[in-house]
Amino acid sequence: MEYKRTQKRKNPVLRFLLWFVGILFILAVIAVAYLAFKIFAVGGA
Repeated sequence: MEYKRTQKRKNPVLRFLLWFVGILFILAVIAVAYLAFKIFAVGGA
């Protein structure tokens, strides 16, 4: 039970870090997809 209590106390920070990393990852994927699309469109045209 002590372990669960300690985990719950640390949980908000862990959740924030996961959320932050997730947002950065999604933004990075969108940026890469946008750049790849631009390069592909320019190359195709």
